[in-house]
Amino acid sequence: MKTILLVILIVCFKQVNSQVCFSPITSYTSGSSPVSITSADFNNDGFLDLATVNQAVSGSVSILLGTGTGSFSSAGAFSVGTAPYSICTADFNKDGNADLAVANSGNNNVSVFLGTGTGSFGTTTNFSVGINPRSVISADFNGDLKADLATGNYGTSSDNFSVLLGTGTGSFGTPTSFSVGSNPLSLTSADFDGDSNLDIAVITTNTVTPVSIFLGSGNGFFSIHTYIAAGTILNSVIGVDFNGDGKADLAIADQFYNVKVLLATSGGNFGSVTTYTAGTNSESIISADYNGDGKLDLAVTNKGSSNVSILLGTGTGSFGTATNFTTSTSTYSIVNGDFNGDGKIDLATGTTSSNVDVLLNCSISGISNFNTEPKLSVYPNPAYNYLIIQASSEIGIITIRNLLGDILSLTKSKNQREQIDLKNLPSGIYSLQARDRCFKFVKE
Repeated sequence: MKTILLVILIVCFKQVNSQVCFSPITSYTSGSSPVSITSADFNNDGFLDLATVNQAVSGSVSILLGTGTGSFSSAGAFSVGTAPYSICTADFNKDGNADLAVANSGNNNVSVFLGTGTGSFGTTTNFSVGINPRSVISADFNGDLKADLATGNYGTSSDNFSVLLGTGTGSFGTPTSFSVGSNPLSLTSADFDGDSNLDIAVITTNTVTPVSIFLGSGNGFFSIHTYIAAGTILNSVIGVDFNGDGKADLAIADQFYNVKVLLATSGGNFGSVTTYTAGTNSESIISADYNGDGKLDLAVTNKGSSNVSILLGTGTGSFGTATNFTTSTSTYSIVNGDFNGDGKIDLATGTTSSNVDVLLNCSISGISNFNTEPKLSVYPNPAYNYLIIQASSEIGIITIRNLLGDILSLTKSKNQREQIDLKNLPSGIYSLQARDRCFKFVKE
């Protein structure tokens, strides 16, 4: 039986000015050129760990186990395929342990490693995809509660992305390929048209319409909806609801100095591009609430500037001026996580050397407590399959996040009592935010 633990603090507060702060980096040795990084609890000790895929010399994956204090220790490395580019994590065989998938561009396949729950992994199983896969993501594309995979295949004879439906046993079916523009570099999955089915956005090297939006049917099949002009030489993309309207928006990092944000309108369409300045050659982009004001922000690695840019969100879909935090050298990828258990979202980056740089969040929360009278309750505790939120007034928007800061559920309510479905969530600890006219923050 899965258990979702709720440790509840209920505070009603008003917002004050808030800045973002990250402590100077601490570097940890990984393999050479860790081009992609992900985070999960690989040894089931309740602390987030790190995994990097290392491209130089021969492909490998390095595991860094977290201590819960923000520090990490090496748990060794193991071999993968040739020229690995991307790594992701999910529970592919539904045994409660975090597994790994790596896109091997030199072998035209994905390597899947099933976790043992001790920080080690079993024998590699390879699954063929398109030519030269540069990115891999995992989500449930057909609604069967089993983790699936999608890869962006950069090879000119492919120009497609592949979807592999999971069996729930750690195995995957024959890939289905979907044609896109020239050389897909990065892809992300979210519900862009509001039909509760996951869609996919792909960025390519096409200089006219580099962003492709594919709408999902809910059975693992995707159809092209639109192509979007969003500038040239784009590197990475994420799909997140930045303005709280229930539709996933897009944020893109390009190779110049820019972050580009496109807000969703309706039916899988997007408004015009808004451009924000970051650092040189922005490589990887992620989102979380870094300054604790209840609004989603952006973090971008800048390969040409040897820093990470943080752009604070306003909650309306716009972002402020970038604040830069120095890294040890040029940075590739980046991942969120509360690595020291203080309730703030920290960062870890893979660098162009052989290091992982960890930046611990030292922000002072942008809230001021003026009434600790509980006006909202959440039960049962621990939760299983569902939880009930009871409020003294209309609730507004309910958001559930995992420890990485990823939004897993967003519900709009005009009720004082709301039941939230948790059946799709694995066991673990989650945070819940509920908003009304007196903004309430519930933290697990």
